[in-house]
Amino acid sequence: MMDLPLNVLILDDHELVAYGIKSKLGKLLPEVKMDVFTEGTAVVRKLKEQDYDLYIIDLELRDMTGFEVIKKIKRIYPDSNILVCTLHEEIWYAKELKLLNVSGILYKSSCLDLLDKAVSEILNGNTFFCDQYKELFNNHIDKDFRYLLYESLTKNECEVLYMIGRGYTTQNIADEKSWSVKTVEYYRKRLFDKFGVSNVSRLVAIAMKEGFLKKENL
Repeated sequence: MMDLPLNVLILDDHELVAYGIKSKLGKLLPEVKMDVFTEGTAVVRKLKEQDYDLYIIDLELRDMTGFEVIKKIKRIYPDSNILVCTLHEEIWYAKELKLLNVSGILYKSSCLDLLDKAVSEILNGNTFFCDQYKELFNNHIDKDFRYLLYESLTKNECEVLYMIGRGYTTQNIADEKSWSVKTVEYYRKRLFDKFGVSNVSRLVAIAMKEGFLKKENL
């Protein structure tokens, strides 16, 4: 493991989760300094002051996405160690994380159980990806329909699909994203065209069947 002292940054918009991670790591690394944040913008400001030996990042935040935070970290500190802890097991999340070249991925269903192992591996210069992530990625990467369809979806289309899966109406999505209703309708139509469907129920059914949406995450 890296020589002490180490600095670890934990970002999760749920304080109980963030401090649960801190408590767990405190037993593994009692001398490590850990800073806890619940907002991505606060982390971005902190980056101007210092780098950390390890960043533990959630993807769903109140003020910005974890993806945005990771990109900003990588832009300033390209060799940073980043461990993602997320609820999201959809294929596009897995693929985007792959492209960002993070050091590790844990799904929150097993985060605390595997946290010690993941952190130890990463701080020793290795990577750590939980079995659920590897299974998800490997099961999809060779299936032409799923892989190519994902490649053709934009980030906004992915977000609209996820919100539709959660039962958001067009107006709900517009309000959440600060878009016009016409903008949301545009993305809905593009999703209908790409999935070859004509209504929301069919869109969600196919998206779930093909692994783009997971029932437990909706």
